[in-house]
Amino acid sequence: MATMSSAGIRAVFDSGASVHADKYDVLRRVGLHRVAVNLAALCVAGIAVTAILLALSGRSTIPALCVALAVPAVGWAWFLHRTPRMRYAQSLGFLAYCDVVIIVGLFVVTDSEVGFLKLTWLVAVSGYAYGFHGRVAMALQSAIGVVGLGVVIAMALIHHDSSIPLLAAGSVTVVVINAATALVIDGGIRRFGLTAERAEHLARLDDLTGLLNRRGLGHACRGWSGAMTVAVLDLDGFKRLNDTHGHPAGDEVLRHVARGLRAAAGPSALVARLGGDEFAVVAGRLPDLEAGIRGTFDGVPVRASLGLAHGIADGAAGLDALLASADAAMYRAKRAADRRTA
Repeated sequence: MATMSSAGIRAVFDSGASVHADKYDVLRRVGLHRVAVNLAALCVAGIAVTAILLALSGRSTIPALCVALAVPAVGWAWFLHRTPRMRYAQSLGFLAYCDVVIIVGLFVVTDSEVGFLKLTWLVAVSGYAYGFHGRVAMALQSAIGVVGLGVVIAMALIHHDSSIPLLAAGSVTVVVINAATALVIDGGIRRFGLTAERAEHLARLDDLTGLLNRRGLGHACRGWSGAMTVAVLDLDGFKRLNDTHGHPAGDEVLRHVARGLRAAAGPSALVARLGGDEFAVVAGRLPDLEAGIRGTFDGVPVRASLGLAHGIADGAAGLDALLASADAAMYRAKRAADRRTA
């Protein structure tokens, strides 16, 4: 039973770590990761200074305790600012420290006004959880916020320093701010993720033909394992066609070839434009590709030199080796003026 329990805890931790990594990666891809981390560092430093000033001004029943709890926050702020990327366990430790310190501080406030001020600090901590952790952490943070609100209300009633309408108004305000923070941050990161994903997808495509580019082909082959056949094609006489008919005509020929290769290769193959008039097709088994590009443009026949390479590939590294072999075979075919596989 103990083993199962440990395995379950580990699974939950690994799941949380994966979500944490994904959220950080989303912020990194849109260039906001350091901004978000530095903002968190600035907030925790500001909260620490404010807590110390409140304690020293007599707004705490145990000033020494508040000061002692707040001082490590300066160290956390420096750590956040200087660390390139906090590990998941470190991030959880930061959240736990902030939550414990703020909740303890709520028990020693002198009045509900300071209590509600400290609740806003808890909202700021929740903002960090919403930005860097998953929905489980968000739910836990919201529950901690409810506990903190309960402590403030209880202390206010004990000290008789606030009316019921004021407590209700303050409670609603805190809840609304917390909910709005959750919606804005979580929704914003989701939108950032979609934007970054779309941008990365477009960055892997060739603008002219809509095929994969070299980077996109490598990305598509990352998980490839097993037999792989790579064909590299280079159009013959393309420069002459460009010079004779103009670049718009050359672009149309490239689009024609792209359509033909896609149709000939089939839905399971990967088709890419490597650059200029050079194309690549990757599949487990390739059909007749030359049939897909045969044709004429304004009376000029469209032909290509073709090189093939076969092997067992394991991800993008295997692709690179086969591309190099197919490319060498293609140039041998071009030099020999052979329009078939070298």
